[in-house]
Amino acid sequence: FWAQKQSGAFIEHAEVYGKYYGLRKSDIDTALVSSDYVFVIVNPDGALSLIRLYPNARSIFVRATKNDISERLRRRGDSPESIAKRLSALDAEQKCITRIEKIISNNNGEFAQAVTKLFSLLGTKK
Repeated sequence: FWAQKQSGAFIEHAEVYGKYYGLRKSDIDTALVSSDYVFVIVNPDGALSLIRLYPNARSIFVRATKNDISERLRRRGDSPESIAKRLSALDAEQKCITRIEKIISNNNGEFAQAVTKLFSLLGTKK
């Protein structure tokens, strides 16, 4: 991981709960050789990096309200400190989504509608 990070191989990278993850540009380029579509799930900063490197990329952001996210994390058993850290990151994410092409709401009780909207935007049937 560290050697690849130093060499600039990653489009984006992050530490999540003590584990390190990175999205390599070479993986995206390889996938694009064999397919017209590559689906990547990244945070908004990663999406902006992808948009800069691949100007024809489509971007879809799936979001929920702060209250919904807080409740989901609490039900999942996350610590109050972990929940507070995640919620503080939401403010930064909100600033990034102005460059995102489409936004889908995934509020509590509306998951089916969010999935339907996602498939509609992708031009695919469920």
